Amino acid sequence: MGFPWPGARLRTTPGLVLQLDGFGGWLARHSVSTTAVPGLRLDHLRALQALGGGGDEAALVAALAADGGPPLDEDTLDEVIDTVLGHGLLGVEGHAHGVAGGFALASAQLPMVADAVRVAAYGAAITAHAPGKRVAELGCGTGILSATAARAGAAQVWACDEADVIETARSLIADNGLADKVQLVQGRSFALMPPAPVDLLIHELFGTDPLEESVLDIIRDVRDRWLAPGGRLLPRGFTVWAAAYGGAGFDAVEPLPARLTAALAPLGLHPGPLLGAADHPVRRPEGGLRAPPAAALRGPPVAVLEVDLHDDAPLPAGARRHLLRLDGDGPVEAILVWFDIALDEVRRLSTGPAGPPTHWGWQVHDLPAVINGHDGDLLELEVEVCTEDGLEAVRLRALRRAAPDPS
Repeated sequence: MGFPWPGARLRTTPGLVLQLDGFGGWLARHSVSTTAVPGLRLDHLRALQALGGGGDEAALVAALAADGGPPLDEDTLDEVIDTVLGHGLLGVEGHAHGVAGGFALASAQLPMVADAVRVAAYGAAITAHAPGKRVAELGCGTGILSATAARAGAAQVWACDEADVIETARSLIADNGLADKVQLVQGRSFALMPPAPVDLLIHELFGTDPLEESVLDIIRDVRDRWLAPGGRLLPRGFTVWAAAYGGAGFDAVEPLPARLTAALAPLGLHPGPLLGAADHPVRRPEGGLRAPPAAALRGPPVAVLEVDLHDDAPLPAGARRHLLRLDGDGPVEAILVWFDIALDEVRRLSTGPAGPPTHWGWQVHDLPAVINGHDGDLLELEVEVCTEDGLEAVRLRALRRAAPDPS
């Protein structure tokens, strides 16, 4: 097929990320929050480079003839275009041109915005630190946190997002009378700079696994380039926790439009254009806004990873072992994994089952077989920070019963 119609102009997606895999091949994704496209060849990369500034089929053929690479016959060129266009690595000019998946759509971000626990915690920290400060937001999405900083009295707010969802942010910020206080820029953070160094850098790129969206590389890059000396990251770090789990049961949730309105009301904001998107089905992460019964936790959690975003210390290499102590007799069916966010030195936001549920939910790692545990038993947990498709993530490798603690 190749180009979708005669005269069509294609352009490389603005949020394109290219990475080498562990075998010398190439991975690509049209957003840091989307699944990688493996197995790209040099032909695909040449086409993506040639269409970086946009062009029709004739312009592409001319660029490929001039780049020093081997010539491509018509069938090969059609296959190249079909592959990169089908995976969203190219867009058609005059149509939706930004990132087409992941959190690029407002509807995909609604569970985050309607999460009253998340919004209140971030809102309180931003209100405490933004007044009079130069503020930047990395990955602003629908613009809620930037709007909160502006309402809190920030001296200036500059925010960016690589995806077309930034148009929803423009609309929401205008609807709330803040268009003259917030500057929004679309593009990849690696290629952007705020007008001046900032005092406060806000970010919220966390998935259910807080490492799964390459957050460390992205945040450390903008931290070093955007923050003024003595500036503050918000959040400043996070801790990953694990606990033995032995039970099931979930609570019902309120309709999404009602949760959106309730979450934003304490900030003096109304959801405006988000309500329309809420009329469509929205995928909710497993466990999001649901809570397991407290009795299902079979013992105290242990911290399996701590990250200070102001520090450049590398993530731990190799598998590390942790012991989970069981309280009482009963089955262990899975391991629950969640994280706490350090918003500042005193404010923390927990996604754990002991607090109110959040949209993040948690990771559930089912055991190969149920363990009938007894009071005082120890379970040995092997945890490794590993890479999948070029993204770091926390994964559990093995679990087995350890000898009882002699103490």
